[in-house]
Amino acid sequence: MAKVRRRIRNGKEEKWVVDYFDQYKKRHIKTFDTKKEATAWLSETTVQVKKGIHTPERDSITVAEAGQLWIARGNTENLERSTLKQYENHVNLHINPLLGGVKLAHLSVPVVEEFKDKMLGKASRPMVRKVLVSLKSIMREAQRCGLVAQNVALSVKVDPKKREKRKLEIGRDVPSKEEITKIFAAAEGRWRPLIIVAALAGLRGSEIRGLLGMRSISNAA
Repeated sequence: MAKVRRRIRNGKEEKWVVDYFDQYKKRHIKTFDTKKEATAWLSETTVQVKKGIHTPERDSITVAEAGQLWIARGNTENLERSTLKQYENHVNLHINPLLGGVKLAHLSVPVVEEFKDKMLGKASRPMVRKVLVSLKSIMREAQRCGLVAQNVALSVKVDPKKREKRKLEIGRDVPSKEEITKIFAAAEGRWRPLIIVAALAGLRGSEIRGLLGMRSISNAA
């Protein structure tokens, strides 16, 4: 049974100790300076243990370490080099400077919300969305590996501004039929088929690059 007790050494009161068991029946001890802090922490942790979402601090790795595991898994899945580079940039340039040293056990919705707000102060909203997606994927991988019990980043989102909700306009956001016709007419040589496929086939960039790779292999053969 979980309890809060005083730790006394040499006849002097030193700390308040929370002695508890996690959802896997493993015993843990955490110390605090005051009884109030210890009692508040135990109340919150008891709820987490009952829900099966508690991550003991001593078993927790940092966000930076979790990011490395996520990148390593991306390498084993043979992701495109450009995709991996984007993930590495998200981790090294945006996530680690603000959250890298935080243990997963200390990561919470308010902490991630604060991270998002700081990001919005120095980066575009689309970039912040992409970085949040990467952070959620990092947490998901850590959860898969049993390193954290819940993904606290899932509920954190970047709300779109009204101007971001406007519909795409032909001629402003995408070329009009007349403009596409002119582009086709101006395209020459080996790039003409690529431009036509990119404009009309509805393929993603990675799929088009895959076609280019197959063409290069065919030409080499």
